[in-house]
Amino acid sequence: MKNKTGIIILACVLVVSFILGVTGAITFAKNEPADNTDGASKDRLIGVFITTEHLDLFDFESYFQDNVDKVLSGGEISSSDSALYEDKLYAILVDDP
Repeated sequence: MKNKTGIIILACVLVVSFILGVTGAITFAKNEPADNTDGASKDRLIGVFITTEHLDLFDFESYFQDNVDKVLSGGEISSSDSALYEDKLYAILVDDP
């Protein structure tokens, strides 16, 4: 009997928290300005883009120009060096007639 009551209460709490989360009643983001003091904008995750196609977001041309001596001498490419050249995919609002 005790176990059944606990499951019912847990299910009710989960349903209420799901409803509040979907309606936007609970927000975890602070009301911060969109721009930093240095003028750079902060990125906010607003969705997920799922595709079956490969997206090449690495800027190889810039990476090669900046590290041509390492690449030609056979040096190792570290992920910390290449992290600067990883681009982001930003959403673009398109009005659909």
